[in-house]
Parts: sequence; structure tokens; C-alpha cells
Amino acid sequence: KALDCSLANMNVLLAEDNELNAEIAQALLESEGVVVTRAANGNEVVDLYLSHPAGSFDAILMDIMMPDMDGYEATRAIRLSEKVDAADIPIIALFPIYEQTIPRAAKAAHDAGMNAHLSKPLDFNKLKNILARIKKNGSVSL
Repeated sequence: KALDCSLANMNVLLAEDNELNAEIAQALLESEGVVVTRAANGNEVVDLYLSHPAGSFDAILMDIMMPDMDGYEATRAIRLSEKVDAADIPIIALFPIYEQTIPRAAKAAHDAGMNAHLSKPLDFNKLKNILARIKKNGSVSL
């Protein structure tokens, strides 16, 4: 269970509209050597993803509840894009914590093309384990 894989130099695209949540996640990830690119909403995460060469990001952390374009829509937009890695880039859903909605939200995340999900506030060890699996295997599944 221990993390035997360094996360150093992983590139993660973080989509989170709550400034404080984004800052906390970024600080935690950077403490592990992860390079974080932040997007404040769904439109921005899609634009950032599309404007970088394929392979620029190892994973996308996708908040579900965002204004304008939510995480599900942003994920679908990324999956439907023409980019080489569009089908393969691991996308991890970040849910607000309403326990009773998690199974339904998890199904919606899976249907939208997401690979895994975490609830907020983030359990950083779970997040590190998911990222370590991505780094080792190139993928992770719900």
C-alpha cells in the first residue's frame, strides 16, 4: 500500500473553481514534486488541454461542480477532441462530499469518460496512490 513511486515531474492539469481548494491541492501536489497547471473552470481546462501538445499532462484532476461548463461536460469535450491522447489521458473526478450522491455521481463520471474519482475534501493519500498508479501503468480505472 505504501507509495513506492515518486510523483516528481508528473504534470497534472487541475480544474477547480474554488480558489482555496485549488491552492491547497496545488501546494500538496507540488510538495510531492508534481508540476501543476491550474484551470478555474471547465472552459479553461478544455482550452489548456487543447492548447498543449499531446502528452503534456499525465492526468487531469476535474472538479465536477464548476460554473459555465461542469466537469462532466469538460471531460466529454476533451474525450471528443481530435488530440492524440484524448482517449487515454487519465481524468479523475473530484466530487463535493455528499455521500448519498457518490454512487450516482461515480456512474455519471464513468459515463462521461472519467477514469477515477475522489471526494472532497481531498484525501491526499488516495490522490497520491491514484497518481502513482498512473505513473507506473499509464492509466487507472474506476
